[in-house]
Amino acid sequence: MSLEKAQFEINEGIASVAWALGDGTGPAPFFRIPGLLRADGVERYLASRHLQVWSADFPADDWTKISPRRCMRGPCSASRPITGHPAVA
Repeated sequence: MSLEKAQFEINEGIASVAWALGDGTGPAPFFRIPGLLRADGVERYLASRHLQVWSADFPADDWTKISPRRCMRGPCSASRPITGHPAVA
């Protein structure tokens, strides 16, 4: 993905979460790059937006195409994710 496309996706994601929250606060200043696809340009952009990058090397499965029903039977069944995923909210 190009840096410009990544910036667009990041900005649209933040705007979507801010809209969904509806209270003008916006999301917490943390960002997890899906699939551990980290890139220096993206990390510099996130830093310029004062967003902290989180990364973990364990199977989260939220970046693969799985249904909410399958998520409820698997990774989402043990606890509620930090993001409040709609499948468990």
